[in-house]
Amino acid sequence: MEKLNIVRGNVDSDGNITAGSGFEVVKDGSGIYTVILRDTKFSGTPTIVATAISDSAEDDRTRINCVVRRTGLKNDAFVVVTGDDDGDRKSKDFGFIAVGPA
Repeated sequence: MEKLNIVRGNVDSDGNITAGSGFEVVKDGSGIYTVILRDTKFSGTPTIVATAISDSAEDDRTRINCVVRRTGLKNDAFVVVTGDDDGDRKSKDFGFIAVGPA
């Protein structure tokens, strides 16, 4: 059985960590967040899933999006891009989970 490491967290639209630990977040602009994993290392490429989080009924539209970008990054960092229902970048709360080989 594969030995896996897991990191999970929630981040608010300002880039503040609201749940989880072992990572930090840098807000690089409207809707762009670099997540840097500090305490957990992956020996290979992790699988990363992120989703926008909303507490507002007006944000229940399914076109509000959240994308994970790994281009040019190592196994200890990734970029989350959030947007509005028009597809434009917009700062949003999001949650993520990263699972990969220990």
